[in-house]
Amino acid sequence: MKFINLSNLAGETVAINPLNITSVKIYGNTVVLCLGADTVNSSFRTIAEATHFIEMAIPSELRREQ
Repeated sequence: MKFINLSNLAGETVAINPLNITSVKIYGNTVVLCLGADTVNSSFRTIAEATHFIEMAIPSELRREQ
């Protein structure tokens, strides 16, 4: 299991397992990472920025390609 560190909107560092991310959405001006029932309001500015960061953090052999 690999964790990634990122900043939430409050400027706090949070560590999440990227394999637990179920979706990335925008609510208002906030990019939100959905982790099942939990969410993280991230400091990412766009969905593309968030997904690029997440994809780079997951080793290729663990990615669930569709």
